[in-house]
Amino acid sequence: MNRRRPLALLFTDISRSTALSASLEPEDYADLLSDLRAAIGRIVEQQSGILVRIDGDGALCAFGYPEPLEAAGRHATLCALAVHEAAIAIARRRHLPDFALHSGIHAGLVLVREGDVVRGRIEVLGDATNIAARLCDAANSGEILVSSAALSGDAAMFEFADRRVMTLAGVEQPLVVHSVLCAKPVQNLASIN
Repeated sequence: MNRRRPLALLFTDISRSTALSASLEPEDYADLLSDLRAAIGRIVEQQSGILVRIDGDGALCAFGYPEPLEAAGRHATLCALAVHEAAIAIARRRHLPDFALHSGIHAGLVLVREGDVVRGRIEVLGDATNIAARLCDAANSGEILVSSAALSGDAAMFEFADRRVMTLAGVEQPLVVHSVLCAKPVQNLASIN
């Protein structure tokens, strides 16, 4: 299976993970990761996505596979918001006030290939994957950076801290990104249309 597909991709990662893991016993850190991974898996499925792979203390999730998904970027953004909320709940339960995630979301055409134990459930190759990963790296602790390409017509459904134009290494054109705070309440959406 080698197919080009438009996907929305979410990278999420633990902020300051090296310091966090150094401050915990290995068993406690492993339990923390286990709780987080279970939450991510559950939430991604609820938002019609798939958990492609776990990368250490981070995860790559795809929306729009195996079936095309209308508003895949919206689903990825709602997923990121819910995953960040789950991380806050885990932090409270475990008394870890500095525990937070940072995430990046981008959408575009990627090459999808069969996965394996190393590459994940599927392998997704292309600029969209690289840009989502770079947005995750650029996000501050607790921040979700979403490209305009991922949100397209659904930007009005979310509240933003700010809108930025970013230049990412290896990407020719500057990218418009939004720092997403939350989804707007449904009753407010009627006034948008």
